Amino acid sequence: MANIEHRELTIPLAIRITPVQTRSHEGWWHPTAAVKADPIIRQYVSAASRDGWEPDGPTSFLVLASHDRVRYTAKYGAISTEWKYTDFVSVTITMRRDVP
Repeated sequence: MANIEHRELTIPLAIRITPVQTRSHEGWWHPTAAVKADPIIRQYVSAASRDGWEPDGPTSFLVLASHDRVRYTAKYGAISTEWKYTDFVSVTITMRRDVP
């Protein structure tokens, strides 16, 4: 029986979402960010798979966001609480591989 090794893969995103992109000032930015983030996530997961690593769960940005696996900062107005933009910094995925 093989042992399983785990590690955290932190993927840099560098994505900024604004109200203009989402047509909303209420912060519904996750779907807009997912369109940009999912291809980046796939690229990193694909690169890790060459070394035998595979995701130990979903890799969808929306699922990862719902599990608090996305690091971001949001900027609001100084006077009003109106949302200005959100910077998505990174996403973290747990990866696994068999160890002989």
